[in-house]
Amino acid sequence: MTQENARAATNVVACTLLLENHYVYVLIDPSSTHSFVARKIKDKLNVQPIRLKKIFLISTPFRDIVFVNHMYKSIRVLLKYMIW
Repeated sequence: MTQENARAATNVVACTLLLENHYVYVLIDPSSTHSFVARKIKDKLNVQPIRLKKIFLISTPFRDIVFVNHMYKSIRVLLKYMIW
């Protein structure tokens, strides 16, 4: 999903998070069951992926299909709640 697609989606929150000491642009979908990391972000992570026994086929809101065969465990995410 691109940033333009995220702006058009009414059920997605877009923000920046600190993920393994790198600021990354993220999309949060409260109805999702899994979290995903873009390929360009994976090289910045200081965590080795774990190969899955089965490949997941993920359908995006824009009807794209993504094949997932690795997962990350124990990734540090820094959330800071602020009231404006």
